[in-house]
Amino acid sequence: MIAPVWLIGGGLTGLMGAIALYQHVRQRKRREALTEYCQIRGFTFEPKRPGGERRFRDVFEPFRQGQDNSWRNTISGAKNGAPFIAFEYVWTTGSGRSRRTHHRSGLIWESDAVSFPKFALAPEGWFSRLGEWLERGDHVRRRFFKK
Repeated sequence: MIAPVWLIGGGLTGLMGAIALYQHVRQRKRREALTEYCQIRGFTFEPKRPGGERRFRDVFEPFRQGQDNSWRNTISGAKNGAPFIAFEYVWTTGSGRSRRTHHRSGLIWESDAVSFPKFALAPEGWFSRLGEWLERGDHVRRRFFKK
């Protein structure tokens, strides 16, 4: 007879394996979708760009923080003649139970001919959520109270 402890341990191990497999399949499908998107539009897609953040370390503090830094899912090309780079940046702070993974997406326009910031990155906070809520409410009002 198998001890219940082994059954529970095996079940938890199987569940963790299934979750890891699901995450892997999801990431692979996302990479394939991004690759197809870029091919259709003439952009370049790079799943990983080691050291992509180096030239921006002086500009953006998270590029100097934590460990396990990863610049990934980079899309580059030009839109209306202005070169751009869109990317995801992931880094980890802390260790053990206080370990936390941070995710940011960014867009860099590399053109002197346009008058907007060379680099802008902002996390979603309560202010942006409030704006989404207000927009959603406005959408509902417009839908039901048409003139």
